[in-house]
Amino acid sequence: MRYANVPLLRLSEVYLSAAEAAYELDDTNTAAQMLNAIITNRTTDATKTVTAGDITLDRIYLERCKELVGEGQRYFDVLRRGETVTRYTDINNRGWHDALNEDTRTFNRDSEKALPLIPQSEMDINPNMQQNPLY
Repeated sequence: MRYANVPLLRLSEVYLSAAEAAYELDDTNTAAQMLNAIITNRTTDATKTVTAGDITLDRIYLERCKELVGEGQRYFDVLRRGETVTRYTDINNRGWHDALNEDTRTFNRDSEKALPLIPQSEMDINPNMQQNPLY
């Protein structure tokens, strides 16, 4: 059972994180270089690449969404960026979701839905750990 939760990190995720970090540090040259490393590996259409002058966070986020689709990263990206998690807004148009309580359909990172309870067994192991403040 010790191999049940093997941590996995793809190189493309590292490049996308590096692009975002470089952009946040106003290093648009490095950000464009990191993002283009992904883009040029996925298409031969040179018009899809970015330059230091036209790269944006939205473009980095778009490539991140496309590259990591189905890998469970979007939820954490949304919370990290302070956006709102919206599963659906209309009960009649909920896609593949089961019917959810209204408070779980949409929430932000300040919600107890976003910040899980730390199991007591973990708290017992580390006496310096503090329970998440919403619990």
